[in-house]
Amino acid sequence: MSHKNYHTRGFPLLDGEGQETPSTPPEALHHIPTIPAKGQKRKILFILAEAWTYGTPVPNHQLNKQVGFRYSARIHELRRAGWSIATKNEHTEGGKAPSVSYRLRDKRQAQTILQRRKMNDSDY
Repeated sequence: MSHKNYHTRGFPLLDGEGQETPSTPPEALHHIPTIPAKGQKRKILFILAEAWTYGTPVPNHQLNKQVGFRYSARIHELRRAGWSIATKNEHTEGGKAPSVSYRLRDKRQAQTILQRRKMNDSDY
């Protein structure tokens, strides 16, 4: 899936291998934010990391179903904390509302989340 379809929203854009793209500052390549101890933000990170292993984005209706309302506010808070989360808007014909999906951009962030999940599987 091409990164060109995703909004950067002011965050560094990393390719699938965690390599720097022209818009990525070097210090962003070494930053792994703290995983929240509990709550909706933690659940969102685990869902995004799991989807990352399959190379698929997570549609907004799935987050709404699994996390509940206000998931977009939690995603905004995660981005402000340093998590690199991309948003994709797909417009359909016929004037329907656009389909929105999310995914983690950074391979190392996804791997860190999955390792943490393995250590504390009961917390998920």
